[in-house]
Amino acid sequence: MSFWSFGPTELRLLLATGNLALFRWQTVIHGHYKLFDFGGAIGIVAMTAMLLFHVGQNIVRLYNEERLK
Repeated sequence: MSFWSFGPTELRLLLATGNLALFRWQTVIHGHYKLFDFGGAIGIVAMTAMLLFHVGQNIVRLYNEERLK
């Protein structure tokens, strides 16, 4: 569950901060997007980046372990 020093505790803190921010700002970027929609989009991008990074890292590791001769 932990990637790049970001584990479950940090995720809980981030969600709590988001809930507190929701009291003050319901929308972001000039009122066009809801806060959690924007945060969810950022989360999707970040999780996709982590997935691609770790898939690439695993491919390189497997390639180095199973070189064709």
